[in-house]
Amino acid sequence: MSEIRVDTIKAEDGISAPSFPSGVSVTGVITATSLQQSVSGEFTAGSLKVGNNIQVGNAGIVTATTFHGSGANLTGIIQSFTNTAIFQYSHNSQFRSYSGEVSLSGNNNVQLQFNMVFDAGDILAASGSNYFSVNATGFYVAQTHWTSHQPAHFRWPYLYNRTDSKAVGAPVTGNNMNSITTTQHGMVCYQTGQGGGSTFGEPYYLETGKDYDWRYSSDGGENQFGTSTSHLSGSYSNGGVTQQNVVFRAQLTLMGV
Repeated sequence: MSEIRVDTIKAEDGISAPSFPSGVSVTGVITATSLQQSVSGEFTAGSLKVGNNIQVGNAGIVTATTFHGSGANLTGIIQSFTNTAIFQYSHNSQFRSYSGEVSLSGNNNVQLQFNMVFDAGDILAASGSNYFSVNATGFYVAQTHWTSHQPAHFRWPYLYNRTDSKAVGAPVTGNNMNSITTTQHGMVCYQTGQGGGSTFGEPYYLETGKDYDWRYSSDGGENQFGTSTSHLSGSYSNGGVTQQNVVFRAQLTLMGV
């Protein structure tokens, strides 16, 4: 077997790349600045790396920092987060309405307090002192629960923009919900006395760099509930688990950006 030792191989004209019509067998590493040729048959490699962000391993796993496209034909995708945060006011005292635990400074546009935040979806940039900010500008949906005792008429807890001192507007209607309007769609309630309930599907358009809180408006008359049943005590132990009482809970879900 003969051997050729050279530094450079060029075509006959001294410029073009040479042709190997019968193929080339190479042992070792081939390095090229670019590969511009379709390959028929099977291309076998232990791994394939494209740039710094895409890698195909020999176990059939494709790794990428981001994916752009519809993803309609992708299967086996496991979402490890929920895009949801939960705010609530939970306490250890007797079963009461919200005003039985937190003093309302008035009836109109009153800031609500929360003492627990569950941010499983990591959608919050910050939360504390009864206000929060979000990580992404976009369309959000809120669901709230409120335990009340007289007022007869009130607006369910709604979102307020503390930075700009105004209520939070809803996104535009339809499928292209990527901007804010000057309208807030807050549900109202009429009741004869004590009670509570939940609202769902409240649309909001939240922006990064803004501080938000939950507000409440009513026609007054809030009172606290009675304390005659031990099972309704917020410190009641059920099988070693302390059952706290929640009088306000809000779920905020990021729907799209």
